[in-house]
Amino acid sequence: MKTGSGSENLNLDAGQLSLDFANTMGWHASEHPVEKLHSYHDVLTWSANVGLITGEEKSQLSRASKSHAKQALQVYNKSIELREALYRIFSAFTMKKRPDASDLEIFNKALVESLSHLRVGYDRGKFRWEWADAKNSLEQILWPVVRSAAELLNSEDLERVGRCEDDRGCGWLFLDTSHNRTRRWCGTSCGNRAKVRSFRERARAHD
Repeated sequence: MKTGSGSENLNLDAGQLSLDFANTMGWHASEHPVEKLHSYHDVLTWSANVGLITGEEKSQLSRASKSHAKQALQVYNKSIELREALYRIFSAFTMKKRPDASDLEIFNKALVESLSHLRVGYDRGKFRWEWADAKNSLEQILWPVVRSAAELLNSEDLERVGRCEDDRGCGWLFLDTSHNRTRRWCGTSCGNRAKVRSFRERARAHD
């Protein structure tokens, strides 16, 4: 799935929330990455697009961010710092490397902050997870992302995390749900390019 332009023009098919968030930088592994989130509003828009908040909550948080512009900027900067740490952590895993301690420190600090708001609620005969103190909290959009990353890092699905192998530096992260875990590309663009190049190389070899 893709949406509009800017923060809305993002591929949301990574298969896991924290990976979708890590992918909000285009061409992440290249020398010229493309930033998609330029403000708190962009992060807010992304959150609404992935279903973390409702349209009404987006409007409320947008108004709150304008009333607390300094805090909104701080949350935006924290969002980018977290995203980059997550991207490097997951990328390191795909390359069978040890993640940097500084990245784990950034993530774990965010994890402690996020989980301090997690509660068990009860409604209509069922227990469920709830976020306490979420109303008008500018940081609430990060809490589910952090929880999502923690769950993935501690699950068997971590072995299915891959990174696009396009040689131009696409670097898009995804959860490989193919039967044989053989997925190598982010989608049709990079995959088709690789197939065309391979075909041409084989054709030249037979000339």
